[in-house]
Amino acid sequence: MFYQPGKTHHNLPFDPFKACVVPRPIGWISTTSPLTPASPSTQPTHNLAPFSQFTNLSFDPPYVMFSANQTPEGFKKDTVRNVESTAKFVWNLATWDLREKVNASAQQLPFEVDEFEHVGLEKEFSSCLPGDVQNPVPMVRESPVKFECSYHSTLRLPGASVMGGVDLVIGKVEGVHIADWALSKEGKLDIGKTKPIARCGYYDYAVLDKTFEMVIPGGDKAILAGLEGNAEQAQQSMGRPPDEQTLPLPKSRLRSGSDTGRQAPHVPLATAANDLFGNIDPSLTTFGKLSHRLPVSVYLMLQLPLRPSFYIFKSFAQPSLASTTKTRAFSPSSPANMKLLYPTSLVLDPAKITGFPTLTLHPYDVKSPTLPSEHHDAEILVTWANSKDNLTYAVKNLKDLKWIQSLAAGPNDVLSAGFDASRVKITTGSGLHDKTVAEHALGLLLNAARRFYEMRDYQLQGKWPGHLGGPQPDREKGTFRTLKDARVTIWGFGNIAKSLTPHLVALGATVKGLARSKGVRDGIEVFGEESLEDILKETDALVMILPGDASTKHALNRERLGYLPNHAWVVNVGRGTSIDEDALFEALEGEQIGGAALDVFETEPLPEGNKLYGAKNLILSPHAAGGRPQGAEELIVENLRKFLGGQELKNII
Repeated sequence: MFYQPGKTHHNLPFDPFKACVVPRPIGWISTTSPLTPASPSTQPTHNLAPFSQFTNLSFDPPYVMFSANQTPEGFKKDTVRNVESTAKFVWNLATWDLREKVNASAQQLPFEVDEFEHVGLEKEFSSCLPGDVQNPVPMVRESPVKFECSYHSTLRLPGASVMGGVDLVIGKVEGVHIADWALSKEGKLDIGKTKPIARCGYYDYAVLDKTFEMVIPGGDKAILAGLEGNAEQAQQSMGRPPDEQTLPLPKSRLRSGSDTGRQAPHVPLATAANDLFGNIDPSLTTFGKLSHRLPVSVYLMLQLPLRPSFYIFKSFAQPSLASTTKTRAFSPSSPANMKLLYPTSLVLDPAKITGFPTLTLHPYDVKSPTLPSEHHDAEILVTWANSKDNLTYAVKNLKDLKWIQSLAAGPNDVLSAGFDASRVKITTGSGLHDKTVAEHALGLLLNAARRFYEMRDYQLQGKWPGHLGGPQPDREKGTFRTLKDARVTIWGFGNIAKSLTPHLVALGATVKGLARSKGVRDGIEVFGEESLEDILKETDALVMILPGDASTKHALNRERLGYLPNHAWVVNVGRGTSIDEDALFEALEGEQIGGAALDVFETEPLPEGNKLYGAKNLILSPHAAGGRPQGAEELIVENLRKFLGGQELKNII
């Protein structure tokens, strides 16, 4: 057999994909919620959950990863939120003896429920991770092997469905616990004693209690050490002393003396950097994270061999420390306290924006024409539904502002207030409205197909709409009365379309996309605009989710409205400027199309007396599709980590 996931069906009663990749180690991950700066005495919540996609990535130094699919509501799992907020987690070996506890801890429980207590497991705690003195990570005492891990990064992979989206979390192993009884006489971890369990396909598991050995022929010491995972032997075989905290500096030659031509030894980057700059955030002491933030001259000097002559290097670098200190003071990673202002115009939980000891959070009123003077030194401003006066005041008075996180899908209000994107980083809330807009679009489609709007009109007149009830034709050709077998075209196939499509497909619709470039996206065929005429002629419902710019101005004009069948409906949840409203009104009045459901308009609010209010078969929605950012805290936290780490921000304009 052969099938293409997302394109063709496997025609089996059960999906075989996961059953092909077996056995998979179980990532039994324990975490702790962050301490709340506003209430440090509050006890954190402990979390424990198994993940069936887990593995080690490397051994020198050791890294591991696990992946967590989104919740059915489209949110990050509690485990991922905790890891990203506290920068640490623990992996616990799942064993045959603990199998029932592992399974029980997989239940979807409220955030405040402690899975250790819920399933009856004893705790012990991590001791070598950041912040362990105040808030250590719980570990499964009964598990024979445990890894204490510091957080490295998260890779978000998009999904074709809500739960298909996945967060791939990478951590560095900082400490390893192995029970003495789990070791053999030869000093090896004895799988026959620990009996790890692993995931297979479907609801199946496997237990590992037997092993066999094979050594590749002809391997040299370095290769064999790598296969064994022996970091010390691997380092020694490469001609350098073992030091799991070293920075692999490039080969270089000294210019004079007996050392000419000899390769320099490795020197711990943390040691070198701290000797130069004092205490540096441990999370930044990797070459990739630190180098882009150092002055160019220092960055180049760190490329040089750091032999005993390093102390000469340190002495001649010392005079530049004053300028270096100044650079650090203006760096996003400065240890000085930073101030973030967040809006009270939506329910934003500041307790979720934690894990940043140098950050203080302050609410503000977005409708006020001013901002409190004590907050004029804020460096980060989160905006949502701010008044024009409020933003204009911020432009003039927040002189230390370095970054604006708008929760709106676009930055128009921020830019029109006068903020300069070349001086202040501006990021949008793109992605926060995907699900709410998709939900609203689905509601408008169902309203149009099932004619709820007409039923409401009859109700207000005190009349019974009998012609809309009772026995009805099923999927009558040349009508739009159901999503079953309806030909739905989505014009503007971005993230909102990807959120909407699974719901349409589940209700039986045939979905096609229109975009500037053609291709297959999340299993849906998307046509280029050169096919627009042919696609519109075969459309029962057109959903428009186009952005508002010059290229989409009146994209649906009189000519293109004429391509649609006279029963077709137009739904617009993108931008009002994408439809020629005069041409649409004429098409509605002349019954050239079945109807329209509009959430956006060229002028908003739509002026009183506008002819669209009285148009035939028009459902009017007052720009209500968005308005409820979903996952705002997660976006703020993600961008905070990137901002403090000097990385490219998400959704930056």
